[in-house]
Amino acid sequence: MNQPTPEQIERLPKWAQAHIRELERDRRTADEALARYLDDQTPTQVWYEEMLTGLEVTKWPKRYINAHEVRFVNAGVALTVRIPYGGDNIELDWGPEEGHGLGDLCFIPTSYQQARISNMAYTPREYENLLQRKQRAEAKKSKETT
Repeated sequence: MNQPTPEQIERLPKWAQAHIRELERDRRTADEALARYLDDQTPTQVWYEEMLTGLEVTKWPKRYINAHEVRFVNAGVALTVRIPYGGDNIELDWGPEEGHGLGDLCFIPTSYQQARISNMAYTPREYENLLQRKQRAEAKKSKETT
């Protein structure tokens, strides 16, 4: 975004100049408050990054969470990521959302060290495809053994 030059601002009416000064002061105050908030956080082993877009730059600050366990819930799946106290590993637990037992959960590798967890009750088309692949594999295996 192109900033107006000081000469351009001087040609504006006094009320517009005062309004621009107030907006600039508010922006500086907000930027300083955000910087203080981010600097005052105690770093932990758990954080997330969220894009912040300002007038001058785009930032991806870390927002620390003071916890050893985080739970994500979406589309019938609940995933818990846990760092045990004093542990040297990360634990994952997943199951149906709210523990209702609706549908089978499927852990689907999607790439190197990546996977998707789906609740088959929420994605019946995927479940059907999975069953078809299983049936084809079993049929192929039975042909090879006979």
